[in-house]
Amino acid sequence: MKSECVTVYRDRFWGNTMFNRFGFMSPRWGAFAEGRAHNFEKGALKYVILDLLKDKPAHGYEIIRALGERSHGIYSPSPGSVYPILQLLADLGYLTTDKIESKKIYTITDTGKQYLKNNKESLDRINSFLEQRWPSDIKFNQWQQTFQEMRRLGQRLQGRLHELDAEQLSAIREIVNKSIHDIDAVIERSKKS
Repeated sequence: MKSECVTVYRDRFWGNTMFNRFGFMSPRWGAFAEGRAHNFEKGALKYVILDLLKDKPAHGYEIIRALGERSHGIYSPSPGSVYPILQLLADLGYLTTDKIESKKIYTITDTGKQYLKNNKESLDRINSFLEQRWPSDIKFNQWQQTFQEMRRLGQRLQGRLHELDAEQLSAIREIVNKSIHDIDAVIERSKKS
């Protein structure tokens, strides 16, 4: 039974860890739907990193933080995925590195800017994909409010689970199932328009 499985994931909207025995707010919800929320195509992260560095030089953790901020916390790459790409870009001559206060600062070179310009179509496609996958500020605020309400519902049920009898649980399950049906109808309507 699914309730025996404990789902644990980092909830970046509220900065805490949620444990869920019933699949509520599990990785099937919202931005977590496909497991890896970003689903970058192979090699795409190098374009995103170069695009970030074209505005100003940065060290590795600033790049990681910028990607996290750009995605509203939905995607935060690991150092193990960013630093090898930074090294590759430096080896290709697209970046230079300077050590300032024991931190490596990466700066895009003219060759890197030209590479970005030559691959504008790829970068535009990636940015378009990310704009669809990563919410705008307005959409993020709506997501956050929706998830806060769902979290509130989960907390209310979890806190009173021991007080409810079988009839009450059945009535609540009916309400939740109707809500799921209504939400599915809203989603389907938006797909048709």
